Amino acid sequence: MFNQGIDRQPAYSFIRESKEWATRTVTFGAIGHAYQPPRKIFMPNGQKPFDMSFDSGDGGVNGRIFRETYGPILADQQRGIPPHLVFSFYPTIREWIKKERPGDYEIIKKNISALPKREKEYNVLGDPFLHIILPLIPEGDQEMLMRMGRQAFQEDFGFMPKGVWFPETAVSKKTLEMANKAGYIFAVLRDTQLEGIGSNRLNPFADSHNPVSVKLDNGREMAIVHFDSGTSSIVSFDGDQTNRMQDFFDHIFSGRRNHETVLTGTDLELYGHHKHGKEFFLRYALETAEKRNYRKALRAVNATGYLQASFDLFPFSLRDRLQKKEKTYDTLRDMTSWSCENGHNLGRWTGHCDCDHPSDRVNIEKQRLYNTLRQYNNEINQALTTVFGTEPSWREAFAKTFLNVRGKVFNGENFLKDLRKQVNGNEQLYRLFGAKIYTLLGFTSCGWFFGDEQRMERELTQNMVEAVRFMMPTEEKIVAWTNNKSGLRRLIDWVKDV
Repeated sequence: MFNQGIDRQPAYSFIRESKEWATRTVTFGAIGHAYQPPRKIFMPNGQKPFDMSFDSGDGGVNGRIFRETYGPILADQQRGIPPHLVFSFYPTIREWIKKERPGDYEIIKKNISALPKREKEYNVLGDPFLHIILPLIPEGDQEMLMRMGRQAFQEDFGFMPKGVWFPETAVSKKTLEMANKAGYIFAVLRDTQLEGIGSNRLNPFADSHNPVSVKLDNGREMAIVHFDSGTSSIVSFDGDQTNRMQDFFDHIFSGRRNHETVLTGTDLELYGHHKHGKEFFLRYALETAEKRNYRKALRAVNATGYLQASFDLFPFSLRDRLQKKEKTYDTLRDMTSWSCENGHNLGRWTGHCDCDHPSDRVNIEKQRLYNTLRQYNNEINQALTTVFGTEPSWREAFAKTFLNVRGKVFNGENFLKDLRKQVNGNEQLYRLFGAKIYTLLGFTSCGWFFGDEQRMERELTQNMVEAVRFMMPTEEKIVAWTNNKSGLRRLIDWVKDV
């Protein structure tokens, strides 16, 4: 009997390894970032609205991107949104679609509403209202903007998002903390923004390592869903690899083991606008995963020789992953983004790094614009705190006011008339809130992103600096107003009514 037990051991090993290989599965998912900046902005000083829409009757840049990307992916009335697509959808482009494509906007809302109830609050990502490099502005502004983004999202779609896409995925430890305070339970980042995942100390593809959890300084935790930079680059830049679905999956899964995940992360406009026809690739790839229509035969070596096995594809379920009980912890690489090298301290947006190879002149200009806006922003925040008595009071009032006029702000209409009405004609509050809006618009990341000598995006930033300068009340007027007790009482009553 003893000898028989020894003789049967290889058979047991064969069965055990056969089961492992026979259930070899991989998961595929795609994350897309849908954002366009405000391309028209009303100016307060009598100038024509700043305009970088290039609209010649066809909707300009936004119109082309809508026809090539947002329409086929988000506004398809027959097919809906591709299954399991995870995507952000920033209010700046939502407001443009509401105004210029109202019928399509209603279809998008219906398509989002039709997403599986279990998934949509996870798969449609929230945002911080404006596309600002969050770690470069005060923490109070970060939290306020994230709360504003959630409120605008709830007003537009009727539910609250669980996760957030940061502009340029730019993040710091404090930004994660502010997002968590605002109500988010997870954020999406690139794999290189995490210490263990980025260094491969943790297997970046293991199902159990996506998401990972990051401990915050306040004792709480935040989940991080991370996408693979290598596969994302293939999708973005290697067209030959995405011509045939079979070739694409064969390639990205060639080195994958059992129970591993591959997520791509790109700007959504890549699909159709930057790469014509790739919107079809996105839909077919996700439908292939949804229907599990990819299976690759393998001949694997085990203890007894060769074993015929299969490689099965599964769709990525964000909700299921986030509800798993086991946690893998990792550490955030502080002050990083997906478009500025690790270690640059987000210098792309302050004029202190060589991402995109800027000239010395461009870097000096970036530094000047950033320092000027930062100084104005600090002065405005201090003035509003002085006037209102507490910081939370003015932030709540400002957030509600900006949310009420966002449609006109983002579409280049005269929002200042509405702003004056919102503050009951109070001149000082009108000027401070107006200056704050222009300051935040000036911080929009596009103005600092490019290293080219001539970029219209930096003209936008320069125009916002001039608008802030025009709107700012003098220090004497602020002091006189805060000394006006009856004016303060009227202000407090107004805040309660907002």
